[in-house]
Amino acid sequence: THGQAIQIFEDKLDKIAEKLGEKGIKLVIFAPLPVFRGVKDPALSWSCNKEWFRPFTSKSCISDFQEKRENIEERNQSIRDAFGRTESKYSNVHIYDPFDLLCPSKTLCTTIVDETKIFRDDDHLSRDGTRYLYKDFTEFLYTNNLLRSK
Repeated sequence: THGQAIQIFEDKLDKIAEKLGEKGIKLVIFAPLPVFRGVKDPALSWSCNKEWFRPFTSKSCISDFQEKRENIEERNQSIRDAFGRTESKYSNVHIYDPFDLLCPSKTLCTTIVDETKIFRDDDHLSRDGTRYLYKDFTEFLYTNNLLRSK
């Protein structure tokens, strides 16, 4: 069952965290990113990329590639809970959660944020999506003393 799979996953994650902690190694885990299951055809999302010959994206780029935030959150909740339990048990574990950046709306998540196509399909960040997270992720690393300035 799903619950058993989550428990097995969490047990293995705990073992990894414990072994790394014994060696003084920090573990950074990315919380689940939005996964769009309601999109019409994720393979067509390439046509939503701004190009020199297509400087504007159509309204369908947003409407065709969106899903209710609550649906995405519900699908991710059990894994988020498992990550949270592991983080609370091990001081070397840090969870990076960019969900609110990737889905700033309280009602709908889209593959385009601030006119930037941040997902290349229904569940992978685009090159621009990784750039979109760069500053926030770097700040997370500094805040948690996981990265030192030169």
